[in-house]
Amino acid sequence: MFKSIKLAAVSMLAFSSVALAGDIPSKTTPAAPTAPSFFSETSYYVGGFIGSEPKKVEPWYGALRGGVNAGYNVTSFAAVEAMYEYNYSPLKAQRSNAGYINGVGQLKVPFIPVVPYVLAGVGYRMSDAKNQPVYNVGAGLKYELTSNIDLDVRYRYVSDFDSKSHNNAVTVGGAYKF
Repeated sequence: MFKSIKLAAVSMLAFSSVALAGDIPSKTTPAAPTAPSFFSETSYYVGGFIGSEPKKVEPWYGALRGGVNAGYNVTSFAAVEAMYEYNYSPLKAQRSNAGYINGVGQLKVPFIPVVPYVLAGVGYRMSDAKNQPVYNVGAGLKYELTSNIDLDVRYRYVSDFDSKSHNNAVTVGGAYKF
């Protein structure tokens, strides 16, 4: 009888150690969860645009405009950009050059290639008539053609701080992200 108790104790000990082996943690640890990439997408971009003055606002009615911009997407929802713009009004034979620094708020949704945005910024305009500080506010839509190329349609209201000289800018353009 003592022999059978001893055998039962040894077998119980052996089976309990096998059961405990399942509780030993594995040597590999699971990967930490990460936020979706659209929250942390950052990139530099350069682009260009052309457009016109659609409203009858003197002296810029019918003005042709074009320019370049460069910026940095701080997140998928915010960007900072520098912009240079050249305007020429054939009706008044008036020209201007302007530089702006804009903040851009954008609403990027995963798997949707259209990105609406708003912008606001300050700049300086040098024209044949006078030189003056200006501000601009606007909105637009970007279409992500590829992961590196965006097409852009933009409206901006541009005015000096006295509101004596203002215009409306409607432009189309593109940008390359890297």
